[in-house]
Amino acid sequence: MIRSIYRSLAVPNAPAPFDRIYLKVFYPAQYGDTPAERDSGVIPVDATAGAMPVVVFFSGVNCPMEGYRWLAVELAQAGFVVATFDWIAQDLPGRISLTPGVNLAQLRPDTYGTAPTGTAIATLSNALQELNQEGVLAGALDLSRIALGGHSAGGSIALQNANPTWFAGVRAVFTYGAHTQAATFLGWQPDTVLPLPAGPAYLLAGGTRDGVIAASRGRYEAGDNHPLRPILRTYALARTYSPAYFAEFSGANHFMLVHPSDETTGRPFLDFEPTTDPAHSRSAFANVVKTFLSAYLKEDATAFKTLSRWQQTPPQCVAHWLSGQLDE
Repeated sequence: MIRSIYRSLAVPNAPAPFDRIYLKVFYPAQYGDTPAERDSGVIPVDATAGAMPVVVFFSGVNCPMEGYRWLAVELAQAGFVVATFDWIAQDLPGRISLTPGVNLAQLRPDTYGTAPTGTAIATLSNALQELNQEGVLAGALDLSRIALGGHSAGGSIALQNANPTWFAGVRAVFTYGAHTQAATFLGWQPDTVLPLPAGPAYLLAGGTRDGVIAASRGRYEAGDNHPLRPILRTYALARTYSPAYFAEFSGANHFMLVHPSDETTGRPFLDFEPTTDPAHSRSAFANVVKTFLSAYLKEDATAFKTLSRWQQTPPQCVAHWLSGQLDE
């Protein structure tokens, strides 16, 4: 049984009314059919698993966390505690949106790397520590084994902030439709790829039908509009100092990961039509992520062998699988 709990988090120094994050945490539960469980709906954590690795997921802009519930449930079924959140804020003056939390001041050439670019980082880290101290999840979180995940802009935040100094315990990062190519309006030279924190393992995935990345090339003054180019360039940089993987999902578009997708907000109108059934792509993506996290958060030898085998025979729906290991 997979259950979830909600929390409301205050964001220090954020102006009202944009000072609240709504957190939803999924976990494997063990139903005991007790009166307290029946009355409250709160089911105890499955204690047989011991302290579990934690995944913190950053949504894309204007993508509600419920669009990633399917993935959170899949990961919780595999023995991970998964934290998702919604935050309505004003990252740009006059532009109010659901956001993963972006600090543009820390994304400039003279400031990048000196402090988190994610404005939710400290609040989420503190919340996990509090959840591990009391309540239904007390003692169930292994905060020395954390992965940051994300989609689109949320994936970029995950990539840029996987620094254990900022978010203790981070060992792995996985993203879909995300990269660290820098926006020229922030002062970067065209085609600049921002470095990632060294140490954690990285899994970057993208779809061949990603119309949003293709339509956004003007932000980076990229030489072409190939949807995977910024992701591949980020992977190529990451593999120079960390274990890194790249998965190309054939026929998948930018919003494949969001189900159900809300097409009344955000930029779905820029996306290309998928040529692969999105349900098949999502299932394949979940399989890849679970294998990656089992390897780097659980140190599962079988998972490591699977990642290596995919170099010769990629998994379902993956047209190309690249592996960059430090010992290669």
